[in-house]
Amino acid sequence: HTADAVGFIRRFYRGPLAAENYNYYPTGLYNQVTEPAFIADYLREFDLGLALDLAHGAVTAANLGERPESYFAALPLARTAELHLSRPFLPAPGSGLMAADAHGAPGAREWNWLAFVIGNKEFPAAVPVFVEYYRDLDKLEEMQKRLAVFLTAPGAAGA
Repeated sequence: HTADAVGFIRRFYRGPLAAENYNYYPTGLYNQVTEPAFIADYLREFDLGLALDLAHGAVTAANLGERPESYFAALPLARTAELHLSRPFLPAPGSGLMAADAHGAPGAREWNWLAFVIGNKEFPAAVPVFVEYYRDLDKLEEMQKRLAVFLTAPGAAGA
């Protein structure tokens, strides 16, 4: 039970805690936990921040037939404690394939999502952003440098 788990952790740790948003897949397991209202209520009930994974949000939106920006805007962005940036697999509409988290190097689409989210008036200042890409350390270093530029001057990193 979440209350027991959070209570146990808080007995030993007084710092902030955050829960990451899930990917939605049409299996019956993810319906409620990917709904923005459920996420907002859950975070409020347990006094948690949101570890916002943009790829998970985009996968959820695609698998529900929504636009990622609409899904991101519906989330409790004011509770964002950290943000994860990577490229998901988003199939062409009508392909019959399901969107999935791929942890690819972010491209223009993902940088645009990042700009959209951090530009939201509800998004808190000074939220750490992490690139979740593991396949090529040189490319990861390139993405980290691009992120540093982006966060000091959004749009300057070629989004």
